[in-house]
Amino acid sequence: MKTAFACWSLLLCSAGFSQNLVINPGFEDISATVSDATDCFSANGVNGWYNPAIGSTDYFRIDPGNPYSVIATASYGGICKPYEGQSFAGFIAYYQPEEYREYVAGELSARLEQGKTYEISFALAAGKACSFNVDALDISFMNEKAEKIPSHSPLPVNDYLVADSLSGKITAGTWALVHKTFLAKGDEKYFVIGNFERDGNTRLVSAGAGSFGFSWAYYYIDDVSVIPVEPVSAVTIARPATASNDSLFPGNEKRVTLRTVNFDFDESIIRTESFPVLDHYVTELLLDPGMKIEIDGFTDETGAAAHNQQLSEARARSVADYFIKRGIAPGRIRTKGFGDSMPVSDDDRLNRRVELVFYQ
Repeated sequence: MKTAFACWSLLLCSAGFSQNLVINPGFEDISATVSDATDCFSANGVNGWYNPAIGSTDYFRIDPGNPYSVIATASYGGICKPYEGQSFAGFIAYYQPEEYREYVAGELSARLEQGKTYEISFALAAGKACSFNVDALDISFMNEKAEKIPSHSPLPVNDYLVADSLSGKITAGTWALVHKTFLAKGDEKYFVIGNFERDGNTRLVSAGAGSFGFSWAYYYIDDVSVIPVEPVSAVTIARPATASNDSLFPGNEKRVTLRTVNFDFDESIIRTESFPVLDHYVTELLLDPGMKIEIDGFTDETGAAAHNQQLSEARARSVADYFIKRGIAPGRIRTKGFGDSMPVSDDDRLNRRVELVFYQ
C-alpha cells in the first residue's frame, strides 16, 4: 500500500543532523573506465548508484577538460547546472505517446533499523523544455536491489512512499530540496526514486514548454541524503517565576529552546534553513498523538515593548502554522508571545528565540 509522507518541506539549502547513509550522495565519484558519461548508471560507473530499469538514468558532469564531461542540454529537458559540486543525474518521470519511465536507484552504507525514524532529502529541479510537471514522485526502500525493470511499466512495488504536491514548488531550472521523514521497516539497504504510477493515474500539471513533439516530464536530482532522526532531546524544568498565569507550565513539561529557528530582521517569516529543525519536532508530534505543544515567542529589547510583543506573537503563530500545514491538528497547539519581558542573557542574540513546550 502506498503511503503519503506525514510531513515534508521544500527548502533551498542542505541540512543534516547525522551521518548521511547514502553512498556518493552527489554523484561525484565515477569510474575512469566509463567512456560515455551518459551511460554511467548502466555501466555501474557511478559509485553507490545503479540503473534499475532497462531505460537508463542520465548522468551529467560539468568538468571542463574531462573526456567524460556531459552538460545538461535542451535534449535532456533544458540546460541545468549542478546543485552542488560538478555532477548530477536526470530521469524521465512521464513520457507520451508511449508509457516510459526512468528511475534513480542508490545504495545505503548501512541497513536501516526497524522502527527508527529517518529523513530523506534530495535536491530537485524540473526540466525547462518539458511540457508537463508531475505532482508527485515516489520512493521505495528495499532489502534487495530492484533490477531490469521494464521501462514501459511502473516499478513493481505496492508499498512505497509518496512525495506529493510538487507542482508549482519544483520550478524549471531552479533547485529546491525535498525533505521528508519516514519510519523504517527494517533491513532496507537500497532505494529507488521516480514515478511509480501508470500514465492514467499520474497527476500532471502543464508546464507549457514542450517543443519536441511529445509530452514528457523530466527532472534533475542531486545531493541525496538519508539520515537517522534522533528523538526529542529536552529537559524537565520548573515553572519560571516570571511566566504569565495563562501560560501552560504544569511543572512536568519538556521545554526546548530552538536557537536555530531564525526569522528575517523584524519579520515573522521563517527562514528556510530552519525547516529541518521544525520537521524534527513535527515527526515527534506525529509519532505521539497524545502530545500537545505550546509555542512561545521571545524578542530582545530592541524597539518598543508593544511592537516586540506583537512580533513575538506573530513568530510563534508562524511556527504553529508550519506545524499545522505538516499535519499537526490545530487543537494540539497553543501559541504565546512574551515580547522582551523574559530575557535569558545579556546577549540579545540569545534573547531572540522560540521555545517549544511539550505536554500531555
